[in-house]
Amino acid sequence: MRLAGLLLPFTALMIAAGSLFIPGLFTHLYDASIPIFRVAVLSALFAALPLEAVLRATGLTRYMFNVFFWRLLVTAAFVFTGLHFFGMMGAISGHVVAEAMVRSAMLDRIRRELGATWREILPWGELGNLLVASVISCAPVVAIARYSQASARPLFALFVAGAAYGVVYLSFSPSAPDPGRRSSASSAPCSGLTRSRQPWPFPRPFLPARPEGLAAERAVTSFLAWRFPQASRVRAATSRTSAASTARLA
Repeated sequence: MRLAGLLLPFTALMIAAGSLFIPGLFTHLYDASIPIFRVAVLSALFAALPLEAVLRATGLTRYMFNVFFWRLLVTAAFVFTGLHFFGMMGAISGHVVAEAMVRSAMLDRIRRELGATWREILPWGELGNLLVASVISCAPVVAIARYSQASARPLFALFVAGAAYGVVYLSFSPSAPDPGRRSSASSAPCSGLTRSRQPWPFPRPFLPARPEGLAAERAVTSFLAWRFPQASRVRAATSRTSAASTARLA
């Protein structure tokens, strides 16, 4: 949710302020690239789901190799097809569509591996609140862009639009939870994966400083084993990372 809380408002702002961002930085000579920029910035949303880390934690490294291989082929096919029929807009749209398809397949594999439903795998309620707040906050940005786009280099209007977006977003975004109350939705970094009232078993910060790679993988596997004890791959990955961490620290 932390990544989504940053990337979703950022993406909405860039789409709404694209007609100010491009000419403000590169002059109006590049106005034709504004639609391409708006489609390209959608790819930032994919970073909100660290699916690769979950796949590594569950031991699905062979699946990762296969899905990355197919992602290369699917992306190339979509990009070249879009480029042939629709030019640059088709190429960037093909890339975004291919990435969305592949990451949806990865999320579905993780869901099936953990024995979760689509309702449990992501915090849909929180994501919906972020989406609504981000869309509403675009209203002043669109209004400023409409009346300031004609200027030679609307850099000042871009700053004003960003400030207005921030003010409206902070007004409409959900309030921060009380630190003294630890609910199931805020007790873990993967808040949508659990609806249990069971307390989070790790003290914060639960990631040791060293070694970074093993610590991160061990934290992910420990959380998945606690939340989805029925997943055999999670149990195996937990044992494997614990042994590797012990051997490396010895």
